[in-house]
Amino acid sequence: MQDLSLITDLAKAVYEANKLKGFWDEPVPSFPEKVMTIVTGLAEAVEAHKNGNHAAPGALERAMAERPFAPSRFQYLVKGMVEDKLADAFMRLFDICGQLGIDIGKHIEAKLEYNKTRPYKHGKLY
Repeated sequence: MQDLSLITDLAKAVYEANKLKGFWDEPVPSFPEKVMTIVTGLAEAVEAHKNGNHAAPGALERAMAERPFAPSRFQYLVKGMVEDKLADAFMRLFDICGQLGIDIGKHIEAKLEYNKTRPYKHGKLY
């Protein structure tokens, strides 16, 4: 089994960063509200995909190359693209896991092991 503890570390880091930016201030958003931000982020990813909005090869590297970080380059090259919206969804998932203290790395490892025991496509069409 692989060690996916980095994912749990990412969840903790995202949660701590979001706390600093006020996303966990009172009143604390409910679990359903937080989960729906993931759903809306994924819908935005679908919309970006539908419109053909993908980051160009090397765009992220160009956006991240300038020091100090230049938000305007990121906004121009990456923001709103499929990749950006998927990153948002992951970060929102990580945020919830970090807030709840879920060791998501271990849960993913366990789920991967469990899925190895299941039939092809888990017995479903898709």
